[in-house]
Amino acid sequence: MKQRMAETEQRVTQAEHKLPLVDVHHEWFGGIDSRANAHQQWIIGQRKLIDEQAARMSTLERLVDTQQNLLHFQSMQQIAGIHATAAGAELSVLFDIRITQIERRERGISRYVASLALALGARLPHQVAFLIDPDQPLPDQFDELRACGRIVNGIGEISKIQTISHFLQGCIFHLSETAEDLFPIQIAPFQPKIWAIFYDLVPTIFPEYYLTDSFASNRYNSLVKILPFLDKYLAISETTGSDLTRLVGIPPSRVDVIMGGIDTHRWPGDVTHIAAPLSITNNAGEIFHLSAPFWLYVGGGDFRKNIKGLIEAFGLLRKAGVSPAPQLVIACHLPTELRDALYAQAKEFALEEGRDLIITGWIDDQSLSLCYRAAFATIFPSLYEGLGLPVLESYFFGTPALASETSSLREITAPECQFDPTNAQSIAGAMLRMHQDPALSAVSLAYGQEMLKRCNWPAIADHVATLLDNDLPKQS
Repeated sequence: MKQRMAETEQRVTQAEHKLPLVDVHHEWFGGIDSRANAHQQWIIGQRKLIDEQAARMSTLERLVDTQQNLLHFQSMQQIAGIHATAAGAELSVLFDIRITQIERRERGISRYVASLALALGARLPHQVAFLIDPDQPLPDQFDELRACGRIVNGIGEISKIQTISHFLQGCIFHLSETAEDLFPIQIAPFQPKIWAIFYDLVPTIFPEYYLTDSFASNRYNSLVKILPFLDKYLAISETTGSDLTRLVGIPPSRVDVIMGGIDTHRWPGDVTHIAAPLSITNNAGEIFHLSAPFWLYVGGGDFRKNIKGLIEAFGLLRKAGVSPAPQLVIACHLPTELRDALYAQAKEFALEEGRDLIITGWIDDQSLSLCYRAAFATIFPSLYEGLGLPVLESYFFGTPALASETSSLREITAPECQFDPTNAQSIAGAMLRMHQDPALSAVSLAYGQEMLKRCNWPAIADHVATLLDNDLPKQS
């Protein structure tokens, strides 16, 4: 079918180039125009045929991808049997951390996996091996990982391990396209339990924004089909865990919520609060002057982050006449066209670029830590999050946080500090209350300190280690 589609596409493209160039407004060329119209109609018909063939091909590819992934798991089960680990067997975990090598370090998932790997390695020294890709740059803190566990340098090295009781996949959807890559057949002879860290189902929840490309949609939905084959899911929030049950049908007994923590290796310096003003420089050499009081947003720029809603709310806050007039600092890398669009939106609310609204672009960790430490408060208007690490980072730096009353953000934010992210008036009202009532900042920080007692990597590693130990068959 693909060959026929390619041949049809080639014929249509050639036909388009042969269309006569005529002025259709001149009756003198009526005969030529008539033939051109007929030719054009033929091309339109052929284009429609190509689209129909592509749709059928898309469906076929989706079925093939899903079938291949399911067959892969059946092959693994045939080789391994169904978890025949003997009672009294020792714990031996193979942790796939390849995502830390292919995703930018500042991205949340990469940071999450790296932090858990270090913490779990320290908690279970020499009981955890780390699977890496020999063709990619070494992970951060490689020497620390090597000191607490074996480095498995590619899937070809898996056979050299003596035993594997559990295989822990650090990331499903962002690492690969197939189950064969995510769960190498080389692990099957060890008969391990198959676990995975689970972050979110954002594309399932917002398909109109994240699954518009048929190829990506096919791959994503194909991988969703294999989720029931896994033995355990380590969810990064109660929201993520409930979504697995609600949207995929995973039994709650196979889901454990472990939360997430601060990457303390990223923030090794002083974390005490400082007073603005301060100046920071981005990676393009642009200098920004931040003055007190300023609100800080840290995150991404995709639609669910709701930056446009934040700017609208900030415009309403400024109209309320807060004194001294606050700034809004958006500290993240954004595409140029989005950055320009946000500055254009700000002008509608009489917000001046570089004075009232500052979009920093990419800044290094030292500059970002200064922003956290000097901010009046942080704000996170996201429509959906799997966890919300920037909220925890705000608490870590002693800065109060406001956040949406949706998804995982309602789990890690004080109820008094939440708002409806779909309503700019609600966001602006929460910001205004923070300005008018100093006690609200204290509420946020007190709540944050309690969250950090639960959301820290040593505590999470203890939790995961207990889950792993309890999963081993016990001698009667």
